[in-house]
Amino acid sequence: VNIRDASHLVDLMNANIPRRRELILSPSQQYEDQSLNSTHKGALYKHVLPATSDLGLKLTGFPPVVASLDDSSPLKHRLLPEQTVEALLIPGEQRMDLQSGGFTAARVTKMLKDTSDIKGRQLVVKDAVLVPKEKGSNAAFVREDCAIM
Repeated sequence: VNIRDASHLVDLMNANIPRRRELILSPSQQYEDQSLNSTHKGALYKHVLPATSDLGLKLTGFPPVVASLDDSSPLKHRLLPEQTVEALLIPGEQRMDLQSGGFTAARVTKMLKDTSDIKGRQLVVKDAVLVPKEKGSNAAFVREDCAIM
């Protein structure tokens, strides 16, 4: 999260008192996370996962996207639907991300189940990037109105 001023920082700290958090300061808006070997504009959220097989988390797609969270999920109010999974970090295992190959929702879900007894696992997510939809189009072909034969 980009912090606007000191009062914004205090508000964030107070709102998240019960949660483990890490404050990273950077002189630029583009922070390079060495543990992920990635450069990403915007916030990356690292969530420490409990050692349980019941995360109440449903992922979908490639790259994995948070589809839904059960009401009983320990990640409820920490993860949000439509956030994109950037990486899965498991102590003693190779990092899973787009560069590692096969970074699908099914594979991440399987790895979460297979490593459910390991403490210190981290799920790294970023907020969804919503592309504004324009009404109408000046394109040569509009998909709904055009049939190419």
